[in-house]
Amino acid sequence: MKNILAFAIASSLAIMLMAQEPRKENTSQIEVRLWAATNKYKAGDTIHLRVELKNLGDTPILVGRELSPVANWPFSVSLRLVDANGKYVQSVRAAYVDPPPQPDLSTRGGVLRWWTVLDPGCFYGKELDFQLGSIERGTYELQASYHSAGLLDQQKSGSTPNGSNQEVPVFSGQVEAMPITIRIVD
Repeated sequence: MKNILAFAIASSLAIMLMAQEPRKENTSQIEVRLWAATNKYKAGDTIHLRVELKNLGDTPILVGRELSPVANWPFSVSLRLVDANGKYVQSVRAAYVDPPPQPDLSTRGGVLRWWTVLDPGCFYGKELDFQLGSIERGTYELQASYHSAGLLDQQKSGSTPNGSNQEVPVFSGQVEAMPITIRIVD
């Protein structure tokens, strides 16, 4: 009888703790896409790019609103140029904001200032410029990735961005885009 009572109490506690689980972070449903209008450039040219995040899952997810190379934000985009040997030739120099932003996520407006809801099948993007330096003629890969640390511990107590009691998962992790092959010509 004592074993049955102990099992019932332990089960009840486990169910209560599961009901109070913190916001789950999802890393499996984002695709990063990189696009450029052409693949031929001269050294010193600016490559106009479009970086997009697409929700491949079947539930909404939060992604960073500002797709930029600010390295000390909770989310960022990095761009880099790689030669045929896999050596980094050039990257977009990551900016740092000092001190890093401390978003107020205690209100719906505060959450949506920093994060955007990406519904299933939808995409969100930004156009960025990649300034080529003095690079030798040849074929290169332009690579991109999106990184998100998710919600920081002090931010996890914020309200849900959709205004309901249902939590929207926050993407956490790093995802690489399919690289673009570009040619540097004279």
